[in-house]
Amino acid sequence: FPSHDTADVSAINIDGVTAGFVEAINFTVTNNLREQRAIGYVAPAGVANGLYTVTGTIRLYFQDNALYTKFINDDHFAVLVTLDDKTGVTNGNQYTIELPKCKFSQVTKNITGNNQDVILEGTFQAIYNSTLGATMSVISKNSV
Repeated sequence: FPSHDTADVSAINIDGVTAGFVEAINFTVTNNLREQRAIGYVAPAGVANGLYTVTGTIRLYFQDNALYTKFINDDHFAVLVTLDDKTGVTNGNQYTIELPKCKFSQVTKNITGNNQDVILEGTFQAIYNSTLGATMSVISKNSV
């Protein structure tokens, strides 16, 4: 994906609700392709498919126990991020990234002291969603 700064992010939703004050959200997509070497081939003879995984991290200001409870209860959640070249304008060029079924693998509440904000940091993995038929979807909308 193209790298985007905060000015390009027009929405971050978790389970259909605005995620609040997000400091950072990152996705890593890995398809684990591997070369198949063989005698008589200068280049790889083939490329084998690997396990497709999508992982991510999120760092946001703690507002309530909703996300922390999902971690404790081992509940699924959905992530939707919209990137827009005209932030807040619906007729701009957009990418919408949807991870319809995710689970936290780790969540921490960072409490550094008095008069400091509480930061929730989480690591998650997207899981195959049979309704969507995918682990992740990316929709591109051009304004032209």
